Amino acid sequence: MTAPAVSPAEHLLVVPKTADGVVALARADARVVARYESFALVEAAGEDERRLRDAGAQRRDDMREVATAAGDFDPDSDRASLAGKRAPDRDEVLALVQFVGPPKDAWVERLRATGARIVTYQAENAYVVHAGGEAAERVAELVGADPAVRAVIPLGARDKLEGRASGTARYAVSTVDGPGTRVGAQHIQHLELSATEVDRLARDPAVVAIERELRAIYAAPADESYWTGLEARIMSRVADLDLGWWGELDRWARPALIAAAMLLMAASVAMFRARQAETELAYENILAPGPAPVETAVRPTLEGEREATLRYVLGR
Repeated sequence: MTAPAVSPAEHLLVVPKTADGVVALARADARVVARYESFALVEAAGEDERRLRDAGAQRRDDMREVATAAGDFDPDSDRASLAGKRAPDRDEVLALVQFVGPPKDAWVERLRATGARIVTYQAENAYVVHAGGEAAERVAELVGADPAVRAVIPLGARDKLEGRASGTARYAVSTVDGPGTRVGAQHIQHLELSATEVDRLARDPAVVAIERELRAIYAAPADESYWTGLEARIMSRVADLDLGWWGELDRWARPALIAAAMLLMAASVAMFRARQAETELAYENILAPGPAPVETAVRPTLEGEREATLRYVLGR
């Protein structure tokens, strides 16, 4: 049994718990998927969606997708459910469980209660789990039985393998058990693997991820002929380039240098002559006699007037 398909016209919206958001949601014919402390996750279409977005809601259709090494996809519509008739053997399975929204603690606890081992979180709103036997059956039964669970699908080799090489290469292999460095619920080993060994491991339900190490992908080629050929290709390309007006600059380089040198010499001569004229003017100002001080010429007149005034006052 699978969850009911969402109409293509319906969008997933995050409606903030503000005054405008609460009023718009109350008036809209929208289906509330889940409520959180600061927002509500709803599905709406048409005019209802427009009103909710006007009230501050954000469209989040991306929450319906998950991302694995195979790319982004909708587990509800693009993959077969673990609960379906064509589901793989459930003796041991690596599965992805996607919730209807950001996982709540109570939802995760119900998933853990199935007996499955939670391996890692997977965006968006999903967990990768490892289970077998009855635990795998209980995980599959969550679809349709738990309203918080949107989809449960088995993960295949394409979801685990990233950067596959055609020959032998070095990989980081993550498993739920075994040797290697423990990171969370996973054990990571760094192994040299052939293409056949990689394909075999990718089909193992106990293997979570196989990633080719970046050092091997981005390492510089060791073959000297690669660099010789690369240099030859670059120089050949440069020789074929039509530089356009930039090519004219090469023909004008020598005349431009001569003109610049002549301008520099003319500027130097002009600066020297200006400096010489300033020096001569300074010497003339020092050696030439200056005019008599104003105070010397005026003071006798002032003193005569003062004496005449005093004689007039005292004589009365």
